[in-house]
Amino acid sequence: MNIFEQAIDLHTRWRLRITKEIIEGAVIDTSDIGNCHACELGAWIYSHGLKYNNLASFEAMCSRHEHFHRAAAEVAQCGNAGETTRAMALLSPGGVFDQTSLLLIASLKECSKELDLAEEEPCPIVRVSDILERKDDKRIYSIEASASIRDALKMMVADQIGLLVVYKNGQFVGLFTERGFVEHISVKGSISLDEPVERAINRKLININKESSLDDCMEIMSATHTRHAVVFGVDKVEGIISVTDIINELKTNKIYPYKFNKNLYSPAVPGFGKRKH
Repeated sequence: MNIFEQAIDLHTRWRLRITKEIIEGAVIDTSDIGNCHACELGAWIYSHGLKYNNLASFEAMCSRHEHFHRAAAEVAQCGNAGETTRAMALLSPGGVFDQTSLLLIASLKECSKELDLAEEEPCPIVRVSDILERKDDKRIYSIEASASIRDALKMMVADQIGLLVVYKNGQFVGLFTERGFVEHISVKGSISLDEPVERAINRKLININKESSLDDCMEIMSATHTRHAVVFGVDKVEGIISVTDIINELKTNKIYPYKFNKNLYSPAVPGFGKRKH
């Protein structure tokens, strides 16, 4: 059973569960059921599944998956409104829920066939060291723990960066980031910009080995809900891997195929300008 056959099983179990809930009259969140990223299959497609987007049927499969979720949301909406007859008609064989599901399964089967027939050489592993090497700006921006928060912010604005590595007596102690600064203010209520930067740093960080693979790095950062991973050398920080670095790698690395989907991007928020980290 290859990965797409497993995906068919994921979809079938999700479909059966939702069908049962609708028949039993359960109130369903239509915004959730209509979100093609929220189900088990969608979570896989838009993460690890993206490595298979070089298959000819992959894009059509994604489109049919979205159509299925729109149909599922329509059924749930009818069920929530008490329109049982309409909901059952949509669920019945030949109904839109059934038809969109069958089309999705057909696309997954096509992807499965293509994957079985593919005679590609195994892709070389992309490692953390490769990502660091391909960064446009390889400099490590740092500041002493005793420096003021004001000085740290000035440095970040001047260099158009989103974080600083913080050292104390030559030892790494944490990161000072935009997000961490905002969280620090939210906890304290008010803050003096003349306080030492050490009081507003993030110490709960993950350390990634530079020989770790891109997949391992994504897994760890996703599991820990972390936006940055620190790469340590013998006695100093050798680099920082950010979510932005990973996205850039996925978009530009021809070995690790990826198609940019603008619909996955959230609206921009104010910050310190174009960031290098």
